[in-house]
Amino acid sequence: MTTPPRLQYTNVRTRLVNGKVVIGLQHTIKDPLGDQHELPWIEMPPEDLVRLIKTLQQVLDGLSGAPIPRPGDQPA
Repeated sequence: MTTPPRLQYTNVRTRLVNGKVVIGLQHTIKDPLGDQHELPWIEMPPEDLVRLIKTLQQVLDGLSGAPIPRPGDQPA
């Protein structure tokens, strides 16, 4: 069985492309030998990033069975 790469951190940037704002994400991973690798930038418009965040939150909620607190949520 092979060990999958582990996410170390994510870089985030914003820039203008053809007059429109795009948000870029770049992951740095560590392979099973401990070497770090930067993956290519993935750029998307803000509305696509909002959909991605909602999808990821739904997956996390489904895994835990209860909503996971989001940044900015007020304690109950």
